[in-house]
Amino acid sequence: MDIQLTSCEKWRTCPTSTTETSPQLNTSNGEELSCHLTWTDLKKIKIKHFETEIQLLSSRNVNYNELPTYYLSINNLLAYVLYTAGQTQLSVSVWEEILARDSGNYNAISNLAVIYFRQSKLSKYREYRNALMRIMQVDDTKAKVRAMIDKAHAIRHFQQDKRDFTYMDILIKSAELAESVTCIPERAEWLFDYALALYRKDAQLTSTGAKPSETYHYFKNAVSYFNKVIRVQNGPLNYKALSWIFMSILLRHVKGRTLCEVVDDEDMRNMTAQDCLEQALKVNSDDRIVQRRAASEYMYLKRYSEALCLLDDSLKQEESWFAYRYRGLLRLEMFKDKDYITDTVQKRQILLDAKNDFEQAINLKEVHADHSDLGYTLYLLGDYNLAINQFVAAVNCEQNDNFDPSITYCRWAECLYAIDEPEGALRQLHLHKQTRSQLNRSTITLAEAFQSSRCERCNGIDCDISQFKFCLSYVPGYVNVLSEMTLPSPPISHQNQTLNKTYKYDFFVSFCHDDYKWCLELIRKLEKDFKIRCCVRYRDYDADESMAADVTNAIQNSFKIITIISPESVKDKLWQFELMKSMEQMITRSCIAPIILRQACVPREIEHLSNIRLFRGQFLKEDWSRQKGS
Repeated sequence: MDIQLTSCEKWRTCPTSTTETSPQLNTSNGEELSCHLTWTDLKKIKIKHFETEIQLLSSRNVNYNELPTYYLSINNLLAYVLYTAGQTQLSVSVWEEILARDSGNYNAISNLAVIYFRQSKLSKYREYRNALMRIMQVDDTKAKVRAMIDKAHAIRHFQQDKRDFTYMDILIKSAELAESVTCIPERAEWLFDYALALYRKDAQLTSTGAKPSETYHYFKNAVSYFNKVIRVQNGPLNYKALSWIFMSILLRHVKGRTLCEVVDDEDMRNMTAQDCLEQALKVNSDDRIVQRRAASEYMYLKRYSEALCLLDDSLKQEESWFAYRYRGLLRLEMFKDKDYITDTVQKRQILLDAKNDFEQAINLKEVHADHSDLGYTLYLLGDYNLAINQFVAAVNCEQNDNFDPSITYCRWAECLYAIDEPEGALRQLHLHKQTRSQLNRSTITLAEAFQSSRCERCNGIDCDISQFKFCLSYVPGYVNVLSEMTLPSPPISHQNQTLNKTYKYDFFVSFCHDDYKWCLELIRKLEKDFKIRCCVRYRDYDADESMAADVTNAIQNSFKIITIISPESVKDKLWQFELMKSMEQMITRSCIAPIILRQACVPREIEHLSNIRLFRGQFLKEDWSRQKGS
C-alpha cells in the first residue's frame, strides 16, 4: 500500500490551540471521541469472517476523484475491520492514507487518536486530538456530511440485510445539509445515500405484503431524492444511472404506481419502469454496478439473454455478492419459464449453474435468502437431504433481509413430502403460517404512524446537542444534567426500586428526536441522584408489542410522566401520541410534570399545569429537588 504520510502534515503544523476542551468535544478520555472504534452500533457487531470482509472491502474499485464520500467511507470501514481483526499497523496505514487524501477527515483523525490512547502513546494521542479540535472549530459542511455518511455507511454495511434502519436519522441530516450546498457535485452522493435508504425501506415493506398506502411515503420521497441526484450538475454518471434504475424498481414494486403524482418534470411524468431502465443504460452502460442492477430488472422483464450478458460483464469487472445472487435467480427464472427452454438436459444444466452461483454468493456473504434459494435449487435437482440442510442454515442465519422467510418453510415442507415425511411437512407448514402472521403484524406497526418529525424512530446517536447552546459546565445555583455527559447510548438500568410501590416505574419521560441526547442524560441523573426507576423509551419496552401498546403500558405503569417541551417536540407525532395517552391518565390522577427545555408554545391541554422552565438545559436547584417528590 503506497501511503504518502507527508501530505498529512499540513493539519499537524497548524498553530496549536491553547484550549484543552471544546464545547463539541469531551477530550478527557480518548474513548469518548466519536469514531468507528467507539461507536456503540459497531461495538455490538461481531464480525464472523474477517478475511472475507477485508477482501470484499479491499476489492472495491472506487476512485476518490469521482466518488470522494464513498471512497472515504469504504476505506474508513476497511481500516476499522483491519483493526478489529488485530491488524493494527495496517489499519493505521489505511487511516493515514485517508488523511493523505482528506487531511480534515474527522473519523480518520479520531480513530488514530483512539488507537494511540489505547497504546498509551499519549503525545501522539494529543497531537491527533488537538488537530481534531482545531478542525471542528471550522464550520465545514462538507467535512460534517462526510463524517455523518461515513457513520451511516459503516452501520448500514452490517445492517443491510436486516430489517433495521438505525442509521436513517444520520442520512436525513446529511440530506438536509446537502440541500443547503448547491455548488459541489459531491452532494449527489449525499442525496443518493438517503434516497437509497428510503428505497430499501420501501423494498422491505412491499416484500412482506404492506399495503400501497403504507409504503407511499417512502416511494414518494425516494423518487423525489433520486430525481434530485439526477439534477445535480456535473454529478457522477453512475449515481445518475443508478437513480434511474431505482426509480424503475420503485415503480415495479407496486402495481399502479406512476411518476405523475411525484415529479413535476413533464418529460418524466409518463415514464414507465422500462423507460427508466432504458434511460439508465443511456446514461452509463459500462459501470459494473449499473450493469448488475439493470440485469436484475431485465430478469423481471424476461429479457434473460440481455440480463445474463450484463451480469457476466459486471462479474468480469468485480466479484459481487449481488451479481452472483441475481445470476442464480435469473437461472431459476429461466428454468421455470416453460417457453424459454424445453430440453431436459439444458434445464438441468441451468439448475447446476444456479447452484454454483448461490454457493459463490454464500462464500461472499451469508444471508437467509441465498441458503433458501440454494436449498430450493437442490430440491429441484432431487438432492433432498442437501436441500434440507440449506433450509436449516437459512432459518439459523443471523442475517435477515427483504426476502420473505415464510417461503423457506413452504419449500422445506415440499422437500419433506418428497421423502415421505408428512408429519414433518405439516410442522413446517405451521411454521410458515406462524412466520407469515408475524411478518404481517410487524410490517407496519402503529410506530410508523407515530414517526418522529424526521421520519424514523429516533435513536439519538447523532443528535447535535451543540446546536441548542446548552450549558455544559457547573453554574452555581443550578443543576446541570450535561455536566457529566457520557456517550449517547441508553442509560443502563440500575434496577432501582420504585418509591411508589403501586407503579412499576417512578417516571416515564416523553420527548422528541432532537432532545433525545439531553433526555438520556436527564434519566441517568434522575436514576443516579434519587435512586428512582425511570421507564426509558426502547430500553424498557416489550420487543413483542407494537409501539402504541408499549407507550400505553409504559404510561399506565408510571407514577409520573415527565413531558419535555421544545419547539420540535410539540410538532412530533410520537410525542403528541404520548401526550394524548398521558391526558387519559389525568382523568383519574394527577401525573403530568411538564418541563420546558426550550421556549415553545405549551399545548392547550397542559397549559394550566405548573411547569419547570430550564435555563440553557439547567435546573434551578430547588426545581431539581422537586423532581423526587413531584
